[in-house]
Amino acid sequence: GGGGASVSPKEVNFIDYDGTVLYAYTVSEAAALTELPPLPSHTGLICQGWNWSLDDIKALGRSVVVGAMYITDDGKTRLYITIPPNSMAGRPPARSDVPLYIQQTVANGVTIDWGDGSPAETLDGTGVVNTTHHYDEAGDYVITLEPGDGCELRLGADSSSYCVMGSTANNGRLYCNMLQKVEVGRGVTGIGSYAFSTCYSLASITIPDGVTSIGNNAF
Repeated sequence: GGGGASVSPKEVNFIDYDGTVLYAYTVSEAAALTELPPLPSHTGLICQGWNWSLDDIKALGRSVVVGAMYITDDGKTRLYITIPPNSMAGRPPARSDVPLYIQQTVANGVTIDWGDGSPAETLDGTGVVNTTHHYDEAGDYVITLEPGDGCELRLGADSSSYCVMGSTANNGRLYCNMLQKVEVGRGVTGIGSYAFSTCYSLASITIPDGVTSIGNNAF
């Protein structure tokens, strides 16, 4: 699925989560629309709609970027990471204890699956909680976060010192740059300040309509 090849941008542009321009109109062409263009589709995601209504686009009467909103098909938030191999062949990865910083409203409310076959875990406490997980081998992994009923999940620590992947100081940047892609699921109400601010390898993120706040310097 998906929108296929990008079209040339105009004034009113409908974009996919990766920035691909799916549909483009002049302001006058958009004013003549009777319905929004078809929604894109991607494996593992459910498109919830466009983040502007047709009436609001017409009322605006100027250039605007309209984005597709997605939620994961299983409701879980997925963090795609890449752990680089050791520069010395045959040795385990040099940076294998991967940090994670999240916020939860219920103690042990978010189940964390690290994607390497190890048992899932939960974290005690409410508010900002953090942990690390050891990976034995380099490679690509998907960390999934699943809030239980009544628990809200917020990504990051709302601190300039920590993003979702740990410390943003120089000695933590390698871990920050392990993060390649994010797909946000159910129960996530906010993306914290500085949540992804030093994740320079983060290429795309899908955000559902359940996210009602995005903090300062989140990206």
